[in-house]
Amino acid sequence: SRTGEPMTVSFVGSASAIGTSLTLPAHQAGDLLIVAAANSAGTVITVPAGWFRLHHRNADSTRSLMVAYKIATTAAEVSGTWTNANVMCAAVYRDDTNYITIGGMRFSGATSSTSLFYGPLTATGDTAGLITPNQWVIAVGMTGSNAGAAETAPTGFTNRVSQAGATVTELAIHDTNATVASVGALSVTLGVTTASMSVVASIEDIGVSKAGGGMLIHPGMSGGMRG
Repeated sequence: SRTGEPMTVSFVGSASAIGTSLTLPAHQAGDLLIVAAANSAGTVITVPAGWFRLHHRNADSTRSLMVAYKIATTAAEVSGTWTNANVMCAAVYRDDTNYITIGGMRFSGATSSTSLFYGPLTATGDTAGLITPNQWVIAVGMTGSNAGAAETAPTGFTNRVSQAGATVTELAIHDTNATVASVGALSVTLGVTTASMSVVASIEDIGVSKAGGGMLIHPGMSGGMRG
């Protein structure tokens, strides 16, 4: 949380698809919904209305990664169309008491490597690369090849979902499955040489009880758009 207090966060479910949209996992109002989309053409991926962009990077005609999130206001949220996405993954997280959102984040990327790099998130705070202690952390990784090992979680993480494209691209979402004080610089051996990108981000308790109901989350309340 913002004060470093422990949270009771749980992973709720995940989904994936090849294409520009997907069916979100079962969820309820107040849940944190995270969607990642990628392609291997370096073309810009657009975020549908209602989603807050965590990070987007497109580079050298080989890779593009978009990670966005929203706090569900109903149990029937939809992904919308993520133009230029090749593969997509989604994950749902829930706190037992308060609303949760995304805190500090770190981007990593490689033009050509046999490893997929993640992190680090260290120290304390709400800015890029920083993490308030006692938070869950998610890690999103993509590769330009669909034959690598992006589905392999880095040390200390649990893989929740992965999706390989028909001919190129692989995408995965992992998390720590527990609160952590920090995340060091990590890497996963891919087994192929390919372009890659990753986003590591903390899940933050915003200190507002869901018992009050009817809360509207504005970008400024969750750190705004990143990247």
